Amino acid sequence: MAGTPHQGNQPDESIILNHAAKIGIQAKLDGLAKSQIEQIIASLENMEDPRLSLLVTASFAYRQANRLGRGHRTANLIGEAMQDLYTKNYGKEQARKLLGLAKWVYESVERQSVRPVNSYTEYLVQLVGRR
Repeated sequence: MAGTPHQGNQPDESIILNHAAKIGIQAKLDGLAKSQIEQIIASLENMEDPRLSLLVTASFAYRQANRLGRGHRTANLIGEAMQDLYTKNYGKEQARKLLGLAKWVYESVERQSVRPVNSYTEYLVQLVGRR
């Protein structure tokens, strides 16, 4: 069926992992509180439509960055991730998974110094290198 993610197959979870790693690390670098990530995850529930909720969540992330005066790079990454999921016809379930993983990434580096990453693998290399 045209327009569905991967012709009805499972979503490409590497996309979710890579976006999650970038967002979680950037949230740490931007000095965001874990509660900000939790609020962004909760914003997925502001719309019933599973796809439109992605766009609303992107807007909410930008709103939070402007309101707080920090987190603009994180908001940009969230906006890119939500747009990517939206264009791939993914929905709220995949976005919730992505943002939940981003929170885990953030929590795993919360008390460490980190560098920006481009993939989940790069994130893991940073973690393993610190142990």
